[in-house]
Amino acid sequence: MPFDEQVPSGKHTVTVFNRVFDYRSTSEVVVAAGGTLTFPIPEVKTGTIRMTVAADSSADVEINGRKVCQTPCEPFSLALGHHTLHLSNKELGKSTDLDVLVVEGETKVKVPW
Repeated sequence: MPFDEQVPSGKHTVTVFNRVFDYRSTSEVVVAAGGTLTFPIPEVKTGTIRMTVAADSSADVEINGRKVCQTPCEPFSLALGHHTLHLSNKELGKSTDLDVLVVEGETKVKVPW
């Protein structure tokens, strides 16, 4: 899907953000006077997160302040790379941040309580 926006000539910063996959890419571009620029949107490569939890426990899972699921939950996709998952359980008074490296295929994450 092309993005068409008129901007003044000169140097601009373009940021592509996909909240669903927690993906962000920033590039510098130069637009010539009276010219147009075609900016390719990179394909978002994703991996699957599979959450595991003890049978008698659960956790709310958030990424960038957005609730993704409550364990046990279906596997979900994120862009490849490093992400921080915030896990919390108000009933137990527990919360933690987990740094996760999402790779192609499946990444297993265990809730630590």
